Amino acid sequence: MPPGRRIVLGLLALTVGVSQAGQTQAPPAVCLDRAGQPISVIVDNTIPFAAEATSRDGHRVILWNSHDVGRAPRTMALFIFLHECAHHNLNHLVKGESRSIEDQADCWAYQLIVDGDMMNGSELNELDLALKRSTGDVNHLAGEALLRSVQSCVRLRTDETAWDSALTLLTTAAEVQFRDVQGPRIPDASGQVYETTVGTPGTFDCELLQPPAVRCMLLKTRKEKAAEKRFEELEQIIRRWLSADWTSTDPSPAPGGLMRAFIAQNGSEGTTVVLGLTPDARVYFLVKPTAGS
Repeated sequence: MPPGRRIVLGLLALTVGVSQAGQTQAPPAVCLDRAGQPISVIVDNTIPFAAEATSRDGHRVILWNSHDVGRAPRTMALFIFLHECAHHNLNHLVKGESRSIEDQADCWAYQLIVDGDMMNGSELNELDLALKRSTGDVNHLAGEALLRSVQSCVRLRTDETAWDSALTLLTTAAEVQFRDVQGPRIPDASGQVYETTVGTPGTFDCELLQPPAVRCMLLKTRKEKAAEKRFEELEQIIRRWLSADWTSTDPSPAPGGLMRAFIAQNGSEGTTVVLGLTPDARVYFLVKPTAGS
């Protein structure tokens, strides 16, 4: 792999370097599961596709066809790898193959590339061109449709109409301890942690914690200013959604080791919403029943 910039984003540790077709003999990243443990990669040039997220001997692995991927630009190889990493992080292996599953993995990968600033402008343009030239099948979008889909996934994360709907669903669910939105247990997580059937816009890995609270990671990036900008943008969206029943505050200093926090509470419904910015440039959303309500 040529020299590049090293990025650590919690779920991934990777090097992004100069894009060169025909040079991708090894995976361009390290995929971590939701517990932060690395997922093994096995180079297998006999598989009939570029890569596959699967399990062997009870362990999660990514199979990597270096001959197949080696014909693609390095930017496309990174997208392919993150797509397979998404299948592990989104617990797709137990859900079977479908268009919705593959769309989620595409979104997760592209969002991480764009929001995480993993590519410069020319590299992202190269990836977009490769996506436009891609071919698909019954479960995988391709070409212009794929590019439009993944680009819309990025825009959706700050879409105010989508946020209004999500906030209403999640705060209503908090009133009944999230029983209506609890999904399967997440095997990689420690403790009683579950998937949710609804989440924040463009987020597919929100978690139902115990005591009951839904937590979603909204952004992970290496740029502090980008994280601050996203925090401020989402704070204004949430503020505009709040009705007269809600009170809000920007505590200083922020609680729980956060750099910044926005907290809103609804006394009549007994619900708390928290938007948090961490020192490592991550933005989180949390909704929970208010303690003692």
